[in-house]
Amino acid sequence: MKFITFGCWNKGRCINQYNQPGQSAVFFFIRRLSALFDFMIVLGDNYYADSMTIDKKPKDKKLKPKDKKLKHKIYKEEDFISGMNCLNGINKPYYLLNGNHEINDTLYVENTPKECYNLTQQIEYCKNSHNCISDDTTIKYKNGILIFMIDTTVFNETLTDIVCYNYVFKQTNTKKIISLQFRNIQDYIGKLIDEGKPLHKLILCGHHPIQIARIKKGNRQTTTNTELADFVNLVIDEIPDKQIPIEYFCADFHVYQKGTILFNRTNYLITQYIVGTGGTDLDDYLDDGTYIIENYYLTYTVIDQKKTYGFIYYDTDHSPQFIDTKLLIKIEQREIERVKREIERDERDKIESAVKLHNKLGGGQCKSGRKRKSGRKRKSGRKRKSGRKRKSGRKRKSL
Repeated sequence: MKFITFGCWNKGRCINQYNQPGQSAVFFFIRRLSALFDFMIVLGDNYYADSMTIDKKPKDKKLKPKDKKLKHKIYKEEDFISGMNCLNGINKPYYLLNGNHEINDTLYVENTPKECYNLTQQIEYCKNSHNCISDDTTIKYKNGILIFMIDTTVFNETLTDIVCYNYVFKQTNTKKIISLQFRNIQDYIGKLIDEGKPLHKLILCGHHPIQIARIKKGNRQTTTNTELADFVNLVIDEIPDKQIPIEYFCADFHVYQKGTILFNRTNYLITQYIVGTGGTDLDDYLDDGTYIIENYYLTYTVIDQKKTYGFIYYDTDHSPQFIDTKLLIKIEQREIERVKREIERDERDKIESAVKLHNKLGGGQCKSGRKRKSGRKRKSGRKRKSGRKRKSGRKRKSL
């Protein structure tokens, strides 16, 4: 299988130009590679509304300054549609996963607050797109490669119900949704075992990282999603061969970061790829270079990280490759300059050839190829006699 994956995108207007910031460049280069992959997995946070700060009670002196302000998130249909059209314009099947922005944002539509509007708009767009895969198709299997796409927004200890998920799972209770997802994975792995089909590699996709290491609003964060970690450990328990590679692709953190996670309970090592680089404002990662975070649940080793826009191209017969659009833009600009130089050189060659031909024709070559008679030159040896008088006409005899 060959696929593209990224998340945290659809912010601002998307146009098909490589030299535009954010998602425009991401989609421009994905489109360039469209012949090389089969589908896309979009890792959530599929629309970022504009924020508008308003005064709550500006005349109330008892309120602290921070409490006098309120942020409203304004839905702009032109921006939302432009991003979705850029995604749909790749003309490849895509799986649209949910992130925290799909359920947390109350959007103001024509000055009216609407709950779940972000999520419902995405669902409606998907219904009208033949490329968008419905939410009940979250498992892919081919030649021993198994991909599970899971909803990770439910892995939150502070959330017991997500009202918006009535539109997705017909269910709001997070514990029940987690159980439903695990049961689907358990049943599918059991089916593979019963049918004697191989399992060479397991790929999990979601929005939230298992372990995060970043700077958020000036603060250092090293947060472990313990519920998600427990879920992945349960999935590992279901795998018959405890030696197969497991990879987890996610977003939420707006950088590219690759690291390994060693779970303490199962003593299993997996690789986590954070690809929140689809177009929204980028974050700052914790430290430069390689570093290790250890806690009760796991050991996380950061291997590689980049603060840039891009996406992962993954041919599952090989290793995942992060495609950095900043680098591609430089290559594109150099290629454009090279083509310009070639055009200019060709134009100069054409002009020089035309001048040579003109000079050649002007030197005595007619269009037909016959030589044109120029003024005849006198022979250099003959001189005209200057003293000799010309004879006048003969005289008529008089009668």
